[in-house]
Amino acid sequence: MNKIDITKEVFEKYCYSATNCNNYVYEAVVAQLESVQETLFSTLGLDVVEDPSAIEERLITTAICVKAYADSIPHLDLILTDSGFGVVSTENITPASSERVNRLQKKLLDVYDDSFDMLLSHLRRHKEWYDTVIAKGYFSTFFWSGEYFRRKAFPEIYRRDCAKYQPLVTMAEARIRDVIGDELVDELLTCIRHNEITAHQTQVVQLIHGIISAEISDMHSADINPLVQTLLRFLDTMIDSFPTYKASSAYQARKSEKFENKKENGAYFFL
Repeated sequence: MNKIDITKEVFEKYCYSATNCNNYVYEAVVAQLESVQETLFSTLGLDVVEDPSAIEERLITTAICVKAYADSIPHLDLILTDSGFGVVSTENITPASSERVNRLQKKLLDVYDDSFDMLLSHLRRHKEWYDTVIAKGYFSTFFWSGEYFRRKAFPEIYRRDCAKYQPLVTMAEARIRDVIGDELVDELLTCIRHNEITAHQTQVVQLIHGIISAEISDMHSADINPLVQTLLRFLDTMIDSFPTYKASSAYQARKSEKFENKKENGAYFFL
């Protein structure tokens, strides 16, 4: 994928609040645009993508523009004009209030996080990308998008806020592996990364999302056990749709001894 040339017109198209009659804002962020683009290409491994779609290019451009603008805000004296925000050019003009500027910066970072998540989702159509080490890193968890945190557990969370919850997600996913086996978990994550997930696999992933959400949002363990049992019943009912699970040691162990959520079990879900 080639780098994107972000002119003033392109920048103001995606950051309309920076639209004004002069070049002050654009000139203040132009160096940051290049830096953000380099980081984004490196972080996502975009160089290997051979044929980006128009949507992907739009998401990349959006991410670059809003992140560069947001990163530059602390170093700018912004004023609020009729057409948007501008840069203070004389000592006689009072900068915009910190509250307005902070709201602008948060909104820009929210758009960046959502653009990043949507771009990850779209990149799964590229075979040259989805088996890279970078892709495997992003899709090593069922909560690979900030949207899952907002939808399932924390309504105000965006991607940049997820790191502090990731240890809890990792622990919950480790226990899920104990219950349904590494083989099925790895298969599901691979199918998600390849964007080739079936309807029955989607139902399993949704049940897993529910279990993880319950655990990381401090629900009592008594409320989590029924979710685990629902997952296992679904897998039992649809066992022929999950040959990997049917052949796994986790399934064979369950068939020989009924699974119970007891403290002495390695797969016990607790808070």
